[in-house]
Amino acid sequence: MEVSRIKSRKRGCGREDSPAPSDSALPGACSPDQVLASNMKIPPAIIALLSMGVFLSGCQIAGPAYPEKNGRTYLEKRGYPDDLISRLADGGKLSASEVRELQASGSPDVRFLVARNPSLTPGQLAVSIADKDDFTRSGVARNANLSPSQIARLTHDESHTVYAALAGNPALSDAELLRIREERHLADLWFAMNPNCPASIRRSILASDDSSAKHWLKIVDGWKKDGRYVRDPKGRWREA
Repeated sequence: MEVSRIKSRKRGCGREDSPAPSDSALPGACSPDQVLASNMKIPPAIIALLSMGVFLSGCQIAGPAYPEKNGRTYLEKRGYPDDLISRLADGGKLSASEVRELQASGSPDVRFLVARNPSLTPGQLAVSIADKDDFTRSGVARNANLSPSQIARLTHDESHTVYAALAGNPALSDAELLRIREERHLADLWFAMNPNCPASIRRSILASDDSSAKHWLKIVDGWKKDGRYVRDPKGRWREA
């Protein structure tokens, strides 16, 4: 699966007080049903991250890159085994030594793939959170295993790419998501991509003229109906 990489940004881009790109710049802008039909095998988190690149490209930001493709190529050229490369790209279990080696990679694409891996421990997550590259940090911002203190640190990250990705993390509580919105003045579009979008933000979107956010609410609701998202024991949505 391919996701967008954002290498730089303009201040304020994607904020509520900034002009948003036209609806045609977003996946599903013409028809949310087309997005549902055309992406049946793509995990929701990947599509949401793809949309970040499309949205921000409307703000004249550097175009997309593809960490799964580029990370795989980088590792293949350096003789890494196919099994490790596949586990890294697919979010499979990594050993502690593999995580250490990959987190020290010279490729931000590789470090992004490690950062989003669901098997990372709190200490390993901390390494990715401290990475100098905001693309890598945007990967860890989508990790479901973040601690409250790690979420707070990412909320105050200097990069819009990072805290926008954090707003799409289904593992965050309503309080944590509302804090991002309040403290970072983040546009509602980013929360609409989250299956656990707080009810108050959802009401705000539906009462607004933000057609892009409304499209994404419909898309995510469709994913809930078709089983891509399921309820956990606490009643929160997560990927199936």
